[in-house]
Amino acid sequence: MQRRRELFILIFIVLLLFQGNRMVFADSNMDGGGSGGGTQDGTCDNYYSSGDDGVRITVINIKTGIRANGTWTIDYFRKSKENKAIVHFGKYSKLEYMGVAGYSSSKALQQSSEGYRVDSGGKTVAYQVEEMPTIVSSSLGNSDIDEIKNYFDDKARLEVIASRVGMSYGEMTNGNYKLIIEPIIYLTYEGKYMAMTAHEVALLDLALGGTATTGGQLRAKFVSFTHKNLPLSIFLKKKEFGVNRWTGSKTDRVQNAQILKYLGIGILSFEPDTEVQVGGGSYWYRPNTDVITAVNVSVDGAGDGATCDNPITVKFSGAMIPTTTISGIVIPPGGSRPVWIKWRTPDLKLQTSSTIHVSITGGSSTVSTSDLDIVIKPLVEQEPPNPTADDTKPKNFDDTLPAFPKMWELRNYTSPITTTSWHTYTCTKSSVWTGGYETDAYGNYVHDYYGNKIKIYETVYTFTTNNYSASLTSQNASIVTDTAVKEANPSSGTIKSGYGIELRVNTKITGDADVTGMQNAAFYFPEFNYKTWRRLGKLAGASLNETIQFPVNLYSINKSRIHFLPIWFPDKTYTVYVETLDAWTPGGMLSYYATASINVQGSMWDNWHISILPNY
Repeated sequence: MQRRRELFILIFIVLLLFQGNRMVFADSNMDGGGSGGGTQDGTCDNYYSSGDDGVRITVINIKTGIRANGTWTIDYFRKSKENKAIVHFGKYSKLEYMGVAGYSSSKALQQSSEGYRVDSGGKTVAYQVEEMPTIVSSSLGNSDIDEIKNYFDDKARLEVIASRVGMSYGEMTNGNYKLIIEPIIYLTYEGKYMAMTAHEVALLDLALGGTATTGGQLRAKFVSFTHKNLPLSIFLKKKEFGVNRWTGSKTDRVQNAQILKYLGIGILSFEPDTEVQVGGGSYWYRPNTDVITAVNVSVDGAGDGATCDNPITVKFSGAMIPTTTISGIVIPPGGSRPVWIKWRTPDLKLQTSSTIHVSITGGSSTVSTSDLDIVIKPLVEQEPPNPTADDTKPKNFDDTLPAFPKMWELRNYTSPITTTSWHTYTCTKSSVWTGGYETDAYGNYVHDYYGNKIKIYETVYTFTTNNYSASLTSQNASIVTDTAVKEANPSSGTIKSGYGIELRVNTKITGDADVTGMQNAAFYFPEFNYKTWRRLGKLAGASLNETIQFPVNLYSINKSRIHFLPIWFPDKTYTVYVETLDAWTPGGMLSYYATASINVQGSMWDNWHISILPNY
């Protein structure tokens, strides 16, 4: 017995001198194998109890490549460890032993003085989880990689893991982190009960006389477990970050070099969420108007984004719109873009509220939804009163022009919006040689029929930004006298008070697809101090080049589109103030203002005279 203690002490002296420097990294892929097995030398000092297995869990920050800040690595085991003295090498991941990703140097295998289940700080770092599926195949049954993946692909279990490693579930699964899962075996070697990952097993066997291709003392006693069922229980099935997928047998014994390079590791990745973000919370529209409703769709910075192989689909539905589906939307990691529908609001007489429901699928493992509040509010005409010949100038007359915006409908605008911009993306994919070559289970290059080494390719997605814009390139307003009444001085460029004026607002909008023209306008007049009364201009369509006019005057005998000047208006400049709105783009609504003026000289009374009718 004394000799065995001396041998064990010697083992750890050797371990202090040993370091590995092979490179390994893994992705969120897992495969597995192994079957049956037993010890080669089953004695009271060297044995494995079937089913005594578990996993090591480490949260890795994708950007830094190291364990997430403020977290700690934990172990899960299936069989009770009560009252057992456990020899272990600390809670280190394969990445740390390899010195890859964000680790600048490799970690040497060294026995830990910390407690296995509870560390020196009193923190629990190992948990018994009896319901965990078989990890290492044994005489009790074979492991099933699908069961292992399904076990960890469970929200409730992931929430528990998150709390145990020291972070929130939301943060752990936001796409910025990955879970490294490494199989663990618990066995008795030379009378010592030990906990080891597959990587630690290979390092220990090297220290016990093994080489890259030949076994040491540990492999000699536990070959079916340490060099078959344990390392083959979880491994990569596709190449990632310079580490080849395991292409060897799933049931044959493996070498130390193969374990260190390929085996005993898998990673769970969490796809980035796709979120719908709606600025403002609600949309206010006018009845019988062509509008565009847009939502901003963004993708987290982790992962590949919403690619051409995994695009986003956005579905709009609601009582006021036909159900519309926009598919094939691609967005790079960390990017965002608007997604929109163009529709015409119903012709309503009263203010009406509704909801547009937006749902997103694809590009993410979950469905994102959002409800948009829609309000259809008619413009109030506020028709000016019928002018009479007896009207007099009000005492509070003030024809100072108002400041934009005058309309309640533009209350959220601090200045006119004459240009908007937006963008979309296109995605292309290509196969890019990684610089590596396919190898077999023994590290030998695999050749094609012509004797050439088979290259390893990976898919690369390239995103191109497509920029669009819309602009109000011109808007001008002009006044002419009532063309139906010659006495209003239609040819002199002036007007006599009491007669009517016609006004035209010409707008020109340039832009890409899905842009409307100006569709509504409100006219304000100086005789009312640009308050209280207003007329509305409404277009039947939404052409990009439109002319907006007064509505038909209720008091015009000729049913003309005019506005009557009051008889009392003084000889000075008469200026109409107009605000235009409802030119819709995926980037928002364009709005503007304009003024139009005409000089007043005299009044309609100047065209009246009294005379005696001749007697015929």
